[in-house]
Formats: sequence, structure tokens, C-alpha cells
Amino acid sequence: MRAFVRAGARVVFGDCDAESAHDLRSVLGKDAARVVFVPADFAREDAWPSLCKALPPGWNPTMVVSNVGVGNDGAIEKIPVATYERLHAINQRSAWLAAQATAPYLKKNGGGAMVFIGSVMQRFGCPRQSVYITTKAALSGLTRALAIELAPARIRVNCVLPGFILTDPPSNFRLR
Repeated sequence: MRAFVRAGARVVFGDCDAESAHDLRSVLGKDAARVVFVPADFAREDAWPSLCKALPPGWNPTMVVSNVGVGNDGAIEKIPVATYERLHAINQRSAWLAAQATAPYLKKNGGGAMVFIGSVMQRFGCPRQSVYITTKAALSGLTRALAIELAPARIRVNCVLPGFILTDPPSNFRLR
């Protein structure tokens, strides 16, 4: 996100960790004026519409990035259904909700781009990661379907499959 802002882009972003927004503003310095933060739990149905409503006047989105994800670690027979459902809500349904909420804005602007962040693990598998992998694999199917559906509106849809990225979960995050 820093690269986009430093290149002159205006950014609206959400996170369940408000501290990360403060940290980003500190790093950006004077460029922070082009960043709007909206507290959001993207597993919730209202998160993306709230983010869209926070667009300042004249800010017309041309790119949407859904970079939401959380992993799990557990043997298949020990994963509670509630964990399965929460990971699907965070990792997969949130991307679908992003597309649903933002496609009208991109269409109104004559096109743009949607990018979902998947995982290379969907290609290879990994023990004790069955739920995470299925959620990220679902993003590839969503990407293919939306790429065809939104192409006539000049909206490109892509899914990036990064490898392992070491990050700390937000201090207030609890997987239920």
C-alpha cells in the first residue's frame, strides 16, 4: 500500500486492527493525507459497504485489493465446524463481498481492476492446513468466474498466489 500512496494514489483501507492504521500513517508522513482508514472485520457482511461509504467526495476507485486472510493449524478430525466457518467467512466470503460491493463503483468509472490475494498452498497442499487451503483455492474459482462476468465492463480480475509471508496477527484478533 505504501508504494501506491507514494506513487500518488489515494487509498481507502480497512483492518480489524486500528493500530496498524496509526503505524501506516506514521510511516507515510505527509503522504498520509491521501489515506482513509475504516475499522472493519471483513468477515462481516457490512464491512465492504461501510468502506465504500467512507470514500471521500471525488474519490472514484479504479482498483480493489482484497488482502484478507487467516490460517489454521489442525488435524482434520480436530477442527471445529465453527473454525471452518470463520475461516471461510474471513478468507473467501470476504472476497466475494468485496466484489459485490465494489463492482458497481468500478463499472461506473468505466472499468478497473480487482485483485484477490490467495496462496500458493492451494497448488501443493500441506498437512494440518485443510481449511485454509480450501478457502484460498475458492478464490481462484471466484477469480475465474468474475473475470468472465466483469470483462464486458472493462474490469480485470486477478488472484495473486504468494508463498509464505511471516506476519503477526493483530493484537485483538481471536479465532472463534
